[in-house]
Amino acid sequence: MKVLLRVLFASLLVASLVGCAVGNAPARKVGEDVSMALPQLLEEVRAGNNFSSETLQLVDSGLDAFGKADFQLANDYFNQALKLDPANSWLQFLNGLSYHFGALNGDSSLFELSEQGYTLAIKFDQTNWIARYHLGLMYLDQKKYNLAQEQFAEALLFNERHPDLLYNMVVASYYAQDPETASGVLSRLNLYEPDSERALRATCMVRSALGDHDGAKASLELYKRLYVENETSSSLEGRIEDWKGFHDRIERVNVDATGLSLRNAVYYPADKSEGHIRQAGVHNASYQEDEIDEDKKMIIVDVVMVQTEEDLSTRKGVNLLSGLSMQFGQSDENGYRPAFSWSDSREQAGSDPYSVSKTITRALSLPAITYSLNIFNSSTERAEVLARPTLVALDGEESTFFSGLNIQASAVGDADGGSVEINERVGVTLSITPEFLDDKSIKLKVHAQRRFLRTPSADIVYQNKFETTETDVSANVIINYGESLVLSGLSEKETERLRDGVPFLQDVPVLQYFFSQKNTRDFQRSVLILLTPRQPQYVYREGKRKVGKSGRSSSVDELQARYSDWFKPYPNWASMFHQLQSNSLYREFRTGDVTLERWTGQQSLLDRLRQALGFLYY
Repeated sequence: MKVLLRVLFASLLVASLVGCAVGNAPARKVGEDVSMALPQLLEEVRAGNNFSSETLQLVDSGLDAFGKADFQLANDYFNQALKLDPANSWLQFLNGLSYHFGALNGDSSLFELSEQGYTLAIKFDQTNWIARYHLGLMYLDQKKYNLAQEQFAEALLFNERHPDLLYNMVVASYYAQDPETASGVLSRLNLYEPDSERALRATCMVRSALGDHDGAKASLELYKRLYVENETSSSLEGRIEDWKGFHDRIERVNVDATGLSLRNAVYYPADKSEGHIRQAGVHNASYQEDEIDEDKKMIIVDVVMVQTEEDLSTRKGVNLLSGLSMQFGQSDENGYRPAFSWSDSREQAGSDPYSVSKTITRALSLPAITYSLNIFNSSTERAEVLARPTLVALDGEESTFFSGLNIQASAVGDADGGSVEINERVGVTLSITPEFLDDKSIKLKVHAQRRFLRTPSADIVYQNKFETTETDVSANVIINYGESLVLSGLSEKETERLRDGVPFLQDVPVLQYFFSQKNTRDFQRSVLILLTPRQPQYVYREGKRKVGKSGRSSSVDELQARYSDWFKPYPNWASMFHQLQSNSLYREFRTGDVTLERWTGQQSLLDRLRQALGFLYY
């Protein structure tokens, strides 16, 4: 029966291709009205581009040839401009556009070159929505409706106010067998083109595809009142009746016990492209509502712990006098000897009289001195930590997760002392206790901890030691499914400036290297902990397959849950950061918002030279 549904639905869409359908306009006349659009196109190309005079002259010549429908000549000019600036997105776009019109002029082999030009334009500027729009138009010309829908959707994320873009998105969605998306985009198009001819034609067909026969008839009557009744209106009326007959046949077909009909069905594009895949688990509600005990609801909690530590230190010079010492007097194994010592001696040789001598010795010694010749030194230490534990829990019951290692050791003291037992757990710990308040809100008691080994600090002097870093947070929060909450955060900064030197000598160039020492240290630490609860997802469940509220078989949801890395955007447990970078906030960062200065600029060079000079004289 499901095969019959697909065949019937596909047959209706094939008929739409030969009928008027969604305003399947005749092929564009190549070069028609191009010259009228040249001033606006040139203005758009120049906006945000700092072309050189030579490049701008080539662009003007190419657009002039474009207006005369000499696309080969235009392509030659644009290729010459690309040799001067190959990474310019707009030049790549113009090159692809010339190939595109050349393909429409009869040489279909140029479609591939056009696609490469548009793709390179998008590669060099992800926010170039015009390149995405024309790439979608090229796919429409080739009847690759799924690919066209994907490009139009990407372009709409950057500009949702362009009527032509909205309309072509409707066309691509309709032919991609996704009337639900087409209906949503139509509602946006009607804000800018209320009751326009093409919008009314599209409304008739999209409402018919969704089974809204009364709405389609009302749109047709409005179309007849506003515009002269002609062959188009007659064809529209016939197509509306075709769709009505299709839905009537579906209603009479006993698909399964669910009574599935196209009226309440939800369609999905054939291609699983980014931006159109429904996230796995969104339609698992039917499982949870039917088979999970209300008194024992479950929840999955994603916790993301981000920590960054940066330690920058410099050392300049060496103070020779700080290590120089003189000892007046000395000590040995027999005890301390005085700073002065004397001795008497008497000698007699034969019959000579006695000779007496007295010796006084002063104990003054200079010990050996060792200096480091590394009078300039700069060190940088940076540590980045990302931990993402995930845990499932039942209502009112605590769940605990730990991943790491246990350190068991014993430290032996002196001869008279005993041993000290050491037992440390190093790793990531997560414990949660959920309490369901209603269908959407959950109260969570959360304890998240990360403890890990670190390189021992030279400032803490012990013969045997090990050090750990620890991040620990306990909190009680109320949050809804799918929301991300900043559980805690920390920003810490420490600055040290130490200088040791001989007065006057420490300020003399060159001599200061040997009679002064300057140490600096800048330490920064940032910690961020995020929390996201979500509904549980099943990789596999036995029993009769069910159809969710979305109208799709649950096996599709299970496939997306099992192989979540196949689909985009990823759910939180697969990659929360990927989801954060793909949200609407990321789309608001556009090329041209801030100016990217050249690193060879005078100011930046002076800053680096000034920093280098700081090691020569400080």
